[in-house]
Amino acid sequence: MPSYSPGDTLLDKYIIQSLLGQGAFGEVYLVTHLMLGVPRAVKVLRSDAPGIGSSDYSEAQSRFRLEAQLGAQIHPHLLLVHDCFISEKISLLEMEYAAGGSLAARLQKAREDKQPFEVEQALRIAAEIAEGLAALHEHDYVHRDLKPSNILFDEHGQARVADLGLTQVPGGPSLRSQLSEPRAHPGTPAYMSPEQESSGKLLTPPSDIYALGLVLFEMLTGRNYRLLKPGTRAASLREDLPQAVDDLLAKMLAKTPEERPWNGAEAAGALKAVQAEAAQRKVQVEQKKLVETAPQDQPVPAKPGKGFLARNWGWLALAVLLVILLLAIRPNTAASPSPTAVAVLPTQASTAGVTPSSTPLPLVIATSTPLPSPTTAPTETALPSPTPILRIGSTWLRPADGMVMMYVPAGPFTMGAHKVTLSAYWIDQTDVTNSEYAKCVQAGGCQPHNAKRSGTRPSYYGNFQFDNFPVIHIDWNQAKTYCDWTGARLLTEAEWEKAARGIVEHTYPWGEIINQTYANYNNNVGDTTAVCSYPEGNSQYGVCDMAGNVWQWVADWYDSSYYDKSPASNPTGPANGQFRVVRGGGLLDDATFLRSYYRDNAYEPSAAINDLGFRCARSQ
Repeated sequence: MPSYSPGDTLLDKYIIQSLLGQGAFGEVYLVTHLMLGVPRAVKVLRSDAPGIGSSDYSEAQSRFRLEAQLGAQIHPHLLLVHDCFISEKISLLEMEYAAGGSLAARLQKAREDKQPFEVEQALRIAAEIAEGLAALHEHDYVHRDLKPSNILFDEHGQARVADLGLTQVPGGPSLRSQLSEPRAHPGTPAYMSPEQESSGKLLTPPSDIYALGLVLFEMLTGRNYRLLKPGTRAASLREDLPQAVDDLLAKMLAKTPEERPWNGAEAAGALKAVQAEAAQRKVQVEQKKLVETAPQDQPVPAKPGKGFLARNWGWLALAVLLVILLLAIRPNTAASPSPTAVAVLPTQASTAGVTPSSTPLPLVIATSTPLPSPTTAPTETALPSPTPILRIGSTWLRPADGMVMMYVPAGPFTMGAHKVTLSAYWIDQTDVTNSEYAKCVQAGGCQPHNAKRSGTRPSYYGNFQFDNFPVIHIDWNQAKTYCDWTGARLLTEAEWEKAARGIVEHTYPWGEIINQTYANYNNNVGDTTAVCSYPEGNSQYGVCDMAGNVWQWVADWYDSSYYDKSPASNPTGPANGQFRVVRGGGLLDDATFLRSYYRDNAYEPSAAINDLGFRCARSQ
């Protein structure tokens, strides 16, 4: 029976909300921090708990201290420990609350659904775990107890390595003398490396890599590798597994440490490499599907009529045009060149060519000499143009300001932790620039923005050198007014996230790795950069600067829990609120804020600052 019930107060500092889990070394509760008003997870063990002797409690205190010391280092893939309290009667760890639950729970659901993890998803999780291990291996620490129940997820689905109390620390206590079972090292048998299970020697980082391989094998196949014939390849249990993934997994599960990736950093690099390859393969498959299904998605409008005429109107119209051209060639006109007709059809160019309008583009007939007048030849009948096929990469040039808009097809994507389906829409390829906003001001459609300087430049807005830089110092209402003026609108938060995450739903718009070649962030430049200065950082839909440079206003009011209750189709955010959502991260922010799913930032609509801009959208 749990030691505490919901509503109980713990140490006059926490209010118990619910029990999250129980183990040999304590209970874990979801609590509210009384002073801060934020959720936390606390691991607590009382010395008078049933079955706990004095030696057990002493061992638990040592584990709590070690976990607090290691968990205090801030790393995006290690569970953060905020505080530690140890006394003769009670020991407690205050940790960040992992709202996304455990990998063990996700694996259990996958088994129940008989659906293993998607390859790219499993590789992403494994790479994040490897990065957490890398932070330990950098100091010659070995986790020794990596398993699904010790891998947690934050509210954005990012993996956190938890339970560091059994970590092997050079020069630290081994805990081996306190074990009741005759094992050389502590840990969980089902996730031990061969050397951890059978040797009393000091473990090296490849021991953790073996455990990570066991976890990855389970995600990809739904099977426990330790229960299978030694040397079983994952590809023998899953047909769609890429060869590169199968080969890497076999290396991670090699019997001898020297054959495996040596540490977390090396494993993370290898995992990201095969993940990128798998992601590219998925993009190619998805794009092929879009091309194959596009004619059905964008049907040519049918002409009125039935039977033969309805089915063959195009050929009949072409025959009429040929008759017109033949009649135009009069006898005894050898000295005069015959008129030449050229059909000019709409094209798909890099800056313009397809239109979000549902009206078919007109067919233009260009001639080198005038065609016969209606009094001497039959009336000309123009062929109807085919409706353009829209796909990823299709563009449209917005007349009001010259902005290039990129096409995002209809379909589902993962918003937060659940699937959401959006209708097709268009999104600005770049943030709205100084020169584009000036057009609206000059036309009387917009109010001048609230400052003419940037962070380091006294003359920014109105200076031709920065015409192609993002407009800043614009509040939410000014951004909405501008989009309305162009015939567009502000993006919904869901539309922003889909355009950023792309088909494969990467951590960043371009993939899983971030550095200064992908975005303007972490104060690397010190001020804004021209739009589209980082082509390697473009999203899979061809959109520039979805991460870094300036934050971007979206239409929605902010609600931290909205993703848990949003509708499954075209969500538009809460009906009201105090703050408007901003997305994408800015030039001063570190990589955490540039993740495509990061949404914990919002401003009052009147905010107008030097790292906040916007872009527009238009429904298809």
